[in-house]
Amino acid sequence: MLAFARQTSGTTRRLPKLALRAHRQLTTRVDPARWLWWYNPARVYCLLSPDQFYVSDTCQIFALGATLVQVIDTHPRRLEQTLLRHGVTDLWTVPAALHAFANLTAPVPTGLRLRTIRTASMRLPGELRDTLAARYGATVAQQYSTTEAGVLIATAQCDTPAGSVGTPLPGVTIRLVDEAGHDVPEGTSGEIIARSSAAMLGYLGEPEQTTATLREGWIWTGDLARRDPAGNYFLLGRQAHWINVGGAKVLPEEVEQVLEEHPAVREAAVAGAADEVRGEIVRALIVPHDAPPTITELIHFCRARLAPHKVPRQFEFRDQLPRSAALKISRREL
Repeated sequence: MLAFARQTSGTTRRLPKLALRAHRQLTTRVDPARWLWWYNPARVYCLLSPDQFYVSDTCQIFALGATLVQVIDTHPRRLEQTLLRHGVTDLWTVPAALHAFANLTAPVPTGLRLRTIRTASMRLPGELRDTLAARYGATVAQQYSTTEAGVLIATAQCDTPAGSVGTPLPGVTIRLVDEAGHDVPEGTSGEIIARSSAAMLGYLGEPEQTTATLREGWIWTGDLARRDPAGNYFLLGRQAHWINVGGAKVLPEEVEQVLEEHPAVREAAVAGAADEVRGEIVRALIVPHDAPPTITELIHFCRARLAPHKVPRQFEFRDQLPRSAALKISRREL
């Protein structure tokens, strides 16, 4: 039975799709202890949502009998005071919102009880994770979820390899497949397809998109990942974001991760630019920490870490990156 419609992130088209969500998605994690280690009735949760009310997460917190704090003012310093005032132990938000916390230089308010920072929706840079963990003394947990399929994969409380989003939750089946739908070998990249009781019913008014995404009970996510022998998943990027450089495919997220390892780079976004010879070349948008690095410095840095066709040939420095309402990088505006 239909419960509500939730918009997708809308990063690659002008208008987002509306995913129709069933009542079963609101009850699939009513017994949180089976699912996620960060659920606990004695804790106080804060959902820092920039664009919408997180219906599923809210229902799970209420079913647990825990306390939920909703905030309007998201200025990082004032939000720390709000977290202190309400005794918040768990902050849930997206990586883009966490950059502002990582840039704070004032001391952490005395008495802040923050124990877990949970994030989803996009890649979490390792430097950002480590900075937040050091500032708050909190565990930074990451999960992988989609609007169409709900929460699918989450980090363990301990022993999850760096850079991994963890292992599938109970009741979730994950496969990595090639374009023909065949399972790829261990350690090879493939598209994530998922079967879960939290799968959507379809897209509102978009039967062709529904058929392309929901196939025989499997949600085709469009996200690429690899899996290690222990069953941990590592997100690689969106299949739709491939850059075709002379017939060789480049994942923007891979180049972005390398650029963000440079000490002078705060954030990076990568896209393809038309080129008469190669078809496309790699173009990088850089948000520096302070003084921007030189282009020559960035090229040398990338050449030491990437294959030649993956090294950006165009650079642009900006104060901020274009983002959707959900604070994801808006690829269509790059």
